[in-house]
Amino acid sequence: VEATGDVDAGDITMPASRRIALRVLGPDGEPVAGAALRVIDGPTGTTGRDGIAHIDAVTAEDAVTVPVAAKGFRATETEVDVDAKFPLDVELTRGVRVVGRIVSAESGLPTGPGDVLVNNNGAQRIVPFDESGVVDIGGLDAGTLTLEIRASRLLSRAIGARTLDADETWDLGTLRLEPGAVLTGRVLDGETPLPGARVRA
Repeated sequence: VEATGDVDAGDITMPASRRIALRVLGPDGEPVAGAALRVIDGPTGTTGRDGIAHIDAVTAEDAVTVPVAAKGFRATETEVDVDAKFPLDVELTRGVRVVGRIVSAESGLPTGPGDVLVNNNGAQRIVPFDESGVVDIGGLDAGTLTLEIRASRLLSRAIGARTLDADETWDLGTLRLEPGAVLTGRVLDGETPLPGARVRA
Protein backbone atom coordinates (compact mmCIF):
# COMPACT_ATOMS: atom_id res chain seq x y z
CA VAL A 1 0.00 0.00 0.00
CA GLU A 2 1.41 3.36 -0.98
CA ALA A 3 1.15 6.24 1.46
CA THR A 4 -0.73 9.16 -0.08
CA GLY A 5 -0.60 11.55 2.85
CA ASP A 6 0.16 11.92 6.53
CA VAL A 7 -0.27 8.85 8.72
CA ASP A 8 -1.88 9.33 12.14
CA ALA A 9 -0.12 7.03 14.61
CA GLY A 10 -2.44 8.05 17.41
CA ASP A 11 -1.25 8.78 20.93
CA ILE A 12 2.12 7.34 21.91
CA THR A 13 2.77 7.16 25.62
CA MET A 14 6.38 7.16 26.75
CA PRO A 15 6.98 5.62 30.20
CA ALA A 16 8.51 7.90 32.81
CA SER A 17 12.24 7.41 33.34
CA ARG A 18 14.85 8.63 35.78
CA ARG A 19 18.59 8.96 36.21
CA ILE A 20 20.17 6.98 39.02
CA ALA A 21 23.63 7.36 40.54
CA LEU A 22 25.47 4.65 42.43
CA ARG A 23 28.75 5.10 44.29
CA VAL A 24 30.84 1.90 44.47
CA LEU A 25 33.21 1.61 47.43
CA GLY A 26 35.78 -0.95 48.50
CA PRO A 27 35.96 -2.47 52.01
CA ASP A 28 38.09 0.45 53.23
CA GLY A 29 35.66 3.02 51.89
CA GLU A 30 37.84 3.90 48.89
CA PRO A 31 36.11 4.59 45.52
CA VAL A 32 36.26 1.73 43.01
CA ALA A 33 36.87 2.94 39.45
CA GLY A 34 35.93 0.87 36.42
CA ALA A 35 33.14 -1.09 38.12
CA ALA A 36 30.48 -2.29 35.67
CA LEU A 37 26.81 -1.77 36.55
CA ARG A 38 23.81 -2.98 34.62
CA VAL A 39 20.16 -2.55 35.41
CA ILE A 40 18.64 -5.99 34.81
CA ASP A 41 17.06 -5.91 31.33
CA GLY A 42 18.05 -2.24 31.11
CA PRO A 43 20.84 0.29 30.61
CA THR A 44 24.43 0.09 31.87
CA GLY A 45 27.03 2.31 33.48
CA THR A 46 30.69 2.35 34.54
CA THR A 47 32.14 4.08 37.60
CA GLY A 48 34.64 6.91 37.22
CA ARG A 49 37.61 7.72 39.42
CA ASP A 50 35.22 8.95 42.11
CA GLY A 51 33.49 5.56 42.16
CA ILE A 52 30.23 7.04 40.86
CA ALA A 53 28.25 5.77 37.86
CA HIS A 54 25.25 7.59 36.39
CA ILE A 55 22.70 5.49 34.54
CA ASP A 56 20.00 7.14 32.43
CA ALA A 57 16.66 5.87 31.10
CA VAL A 58 15.85 3.79 34.18
CA THR A 59 12.17 3.18 34.84
CA ALA A 60 10.74 5.63 37.37
CA GLU A 61 7.73 3.48 38.24
CA ASP A 62 9.37 0.41 39.79
CA ALA A 63 12.33 -0.57 41.93
CA VAL A 64 15.19 -2.04 39.90
CA THR A 65 17.97 -4.54 40.59
CA VAL A 66 21.50 -3.52 39.62
CA PRO A 67 24.31 -6.13 39.49
CA VAL A 68 27.73 -4.60 40.24
CA ALA A 69 31.05 -6.18 39.24
CA ALA A 70 34.65 -4.98 39.49
CA LYS A 71 38.00 -6.70 38.98
CA GLY A 72 39.39 -8.03 42.23
CA PHE A 73 36.07 -7.84 44.08
CA ARG A 74 33.13 -10.16 44.62
CA ALA A 75 30.17 -9.31 42.41
CA THR A 76 26.99 -8.19 44.15
CA GLU A 77 23.50 -6.88 43.46
CA THR A 78 21.73 -3.88 44.94
CA GLU A 79 18.09 -2.84 44.92
CA VAL A 80 17.30 0.74 43.91
CA ASP A 81 13.91 1.79 45.22
CA VAL A 82 11.66 4.32 43.52
CA ASP A 83 12.31 6.89 46.26
CA ALA A 84 16.06 6.20 46.65
CA LYS A 85 18.38 9.12 47.38
CA PHE A 86 21.48 9.44 45.19
CA PRO A 87 24.29 8.69 45.06
CA LEU A 88 23.40 5.33 46.56
CA ASP A 89 26.41 3.61 48.11
CA VAL A 90 27.31 0.02 47.18
CA GLU A 91 30.12 -1.64 49.16
CA LEU A 92 32.12 -4.45 47.58
CA THR A 93 34.14 -7.08 49.41
CA ARG A 94 37.35 -8.53 48.06
CA GLY A 95 36.56 -12.15 48.81
CA VAL A 96 39.32 -14.75 48.54
CA ARG A 97 42.44 -13.52 46.73
CA VAL A 98 45.26 -15.48 45.07
CA VAL A 99 48.63 -13.83 44.39
CA GLY A 100 51.92 -15.17 43.07
CA ARG A 101 54.69 -14.87 40.50
CA ILE A 102 55.38 -17.30 37.67
CA VAL A 103 58.96 -17.74 36.41
CA SER A 104 60.83 -20.09 34.12
CA ALA A 105 62.75 -22.78 36.00
CA GLU A 106 65.53 -22.56 33.37
CA SER A 107 66.16 -18.82 33.34
CA GLY A 108 64.49 -17.65 36.54
CA LEU A 109 62.86 -14.88 34.50
CA PRO A 110 59.15 -14.00 34.63
CA THR A 111 57.16 -15.98 32.11
CA GLY A 112 53.96 -15.22 30.25
CA PRO A 113 51.50 -14.69 28.87
CA GLY A 114 49.64 -17.58 30.38
CA ASP A 115 46.55 -18.35 32.38
CA VAL A 116 45.29 -19.90 35.59
CA LEU A 117 42.48 -22.44 35.52
CA VAL A 118 40.60 -21.75 38.75
CA ASN A 119 38.16 -24.24 40.26
CA ASN A 120 36.24 -22.42 43.00
CA ASN A 121 33.75 -24.69 44.77
CA GLY A 122 33.21 -26.59 41.51
CA ALA A 123 32.81 -23.49 39.32
CA GLN A 124 35.61 -23.06 36.78
CA ARG A 125 37.03 -19.89 35.27
CA ILE A 126 40.18 -19.03 33.33
CA VAL A 127 42.13 -15.95 34.44
CA PRO A 128 44.98 -14.74 32.18
CA PHE A 129 48.26 -13.18 33.29
CA ASP A 130 50.67 -11.16 31.16
CA GLU A 131 54.42 -11.18 30.42
CA SER A 132 55.23 -9.99 33.95
CA GLY A 133 54.22 -13.41 35.28
CA VAL A 134 52.27 -11.74 38.10
CA VAL A 135 49.13 -13.57 39.22
CA ASP A 136 46.57 -11.53 41.15
CA ILE A 137 43.08 -13.01 41.25
CA GLY A 138 40.44 -11.57 43.55
CA GLY A 139 36.71 -11.79 44.11
CA LEU A 140 36.64 -15.55 44.70
CA ASP A 141 34.18 -17.25 47.03
CA ALA A 142 35.25 -18.75 50.34
CA GLY A 143 35.53 -22.52 50.25
CA THR A 144 37.56 -25.01 48.24
CA LEU A 145 40.02 -23.76 45.64
CA THR A 146 42.26 -25.64 43.18
CA LEU A 147 44.50 -24.11 40.53
CA GLU A 148 46.34 -25.06 37.35
CA ILE A 149 49.03 -22.66 36.10
CA ARG A 150 49.71 -22.73 32.36
CA ALA A 151 52.16 -20.84 30.15
CA SER A 152 53.40 -21.28 26.60
CA ARG A 153 56.23 -23.83 26.12
CA LEU A 154 56.25 -24.74 29.82
CA LEU A 155 54.77 -27.64 31.71
CA SER A 156 51.56 -26.79 33.50
CA ARG A 157 51.54 -26.85 37.30
CA ALA A 158 48.57 -28.20 39.24
CA ILE A 159 48.07 -26.96 42.79
CA GLY A 160 45.95 -29.12 45.06
CA ALA A 161 42.80 -28.18 46.89
CA ARG A 162 42.90 -25.67 49.70
CA THR A 163 40.07 -24.37 51.86
CA LEU A 164 40.01 -20.61 52.40
CA ASP A 165 37.90 -18.29 54.52
CA ALA A 166 36.22 -15.09 53.31
CA ASP A 167 38.69 -12.27 52.56
CA GLU A 168 41.69 -14.60 53.01
CA THR A 169 44.72 -14.22 50.69
CA TRP A 170 46.54 -17.29 49.32
CA ASP A 171 50.13 -16.29 48.51
CA LEU A 172 51.62 -18.79 46.06
CA GLY A 173 55.05 -17.18 46.26
CA THR A 174 57.30 -17.74 43.24
CA LEU A 175 56.34 -20.75 41.12
CA ARG A 176 58.94 -22.19 38.75
CA LEU A 177 57.58 -23.91 35.63
CA GLU A 178 59.76 -26.48 33.88
CA PRO A 179 60.20 -26.42 30.08
CA GLY A 180 57.96 -28.76 28.14
CA ALA A 181 57.85 -30.27 24.68
CA VAL A 182 56.40 -28.15 21.88
CA LEU A 183 53.75 -29.71 19.66
CA THR A 184 53.41 -28.20 16.20
CA GLY A 185 51.25 -29.08 13.24
CA ARG A 186 48.41 -27.97 10.98
CA VAL A 187 44.66 -28.43 11.39
CA LEU A 188 42.97 -29.04 8.04
CA ASP A 189 39.47 -29.44 6.70
CA GLY A 190 40.34 -31.75 3.84
CA GLU A 191 43.17 -29.77 2.28
CA THR A 192 42.02 -26.39 3.54
CA PRO A 193 43.62 -24.88 6.67
CA LEU A 194 41.07 -24.53 9.48
CA PRO A 195 41.58 -21.28 11.42
CA GLY A 196 40.43 -20.86 15.00
CA ALA A 197 40.62 -24.56 15.88
CA ARG A 198 41.46 -25.40 19.50
CA VAL A 199 43.77 -28.30 20.35
CA ARG A 200 43.79 -29.78 23.85
CA ALA A 201 46.30 -32.36 25.08
